[in-house]
Amino acid sequence: MTAILTRASRGQDLVDPALLEHLVNDVRREHGHNHATAERIVDQALVYLVACGRTSEPIGPSELVDRGWHAFILRTAEYRDFCARVLGSFVDHHPNDVRPTTVQRASMNARTLDAVYATGLYVDLEMWAEIATSGSNCSDAGSGGSGDGCHKGCHDSQAR
Repeated sequence: MTAILTRASRGQDLVDPALLEHLVNDVRREHGHNHATAERIVDQALVYLVACGRTSEPIGPSELVDRGWHAFILRTAEYRDFCARVLGSFVDHHPNDVRPTTVQRASMNARTLDAVYATGLYVDLEMWAEIATSGSNCSDAGSGGSGDGCHKGCHDSQAR
């Protein structure tokens, strides 16, 4: 696990190029992003997963990064292998049942950004902009939501 991470500078370095391309195409097909944007989303989803594997506190992705995580989860065999090979354990996905309060969201956002930066991998802050501002400019209308506020969100496994 450590050897894999020490050779990586970006999240996408942690997966086979063919798998990366499948994930990028999945994000493109599902969300209509161009190739470059979809690749950035997947790259940061992989960085996020490394952060999940290193923290004991729940952290949550931005809405864009969550799209990459969802694409990976749907490729269950590859996702399970990645978790075992790179992270050492499976990272569960827990959707939030209710929208977090502003205080809860700000706390998780701060933990998430700290954990993502602590990976030592490249952080594409534009993919994290929604949480870097602690959701202060929340609206999901532009991303297909109802426009009633922030992405309800999700987080990684609380059990370690």
